[in-house]
Amino acid sequence: MISPFGKELRIMRIRKNEVLKDMADKLGCSSSYLSAIELGIRKVPTGFVEKLASAYSLSDSEKEKLLELRELSEKEVSINLQGASDAQKNLALVFNRTLSDLTEEDAKKIETILKERRR
Repeated sequence: MISPFGKELRIMRIRKNEVLKDMADKLGCSSSYLSAIELGIRKVPTGFVEKLASAYSLSDSEKEKLLELRELSEKEVSINLQGASDAQKNLALVFNRTLSDLTEEDAKKIETILKERRR
């Protein structure tokens, strides 16, 4: 299934009237590799959004949107626990074990709380 990042990438490519090969050539990759990124088969590599931003003169907001979609497209994340307290480590582990049991409402509440802490 196409990833959120892949969907936006495809929309961008079509708006630019480019076929896969055109965009792949601009980004220095093969058409099959770009297709795999669009389809969500391949992970969006580090620095890929920066390449897109440079090749297509994207605005800061367009780049930020792609970075957010890249994160949403991840199938796996890692958490650096170096320097974390025992309570923080425990929280990360409990969250990992219970994530699939959270309702959408609970997930949004937790997201709101955590985003407020970042401000």
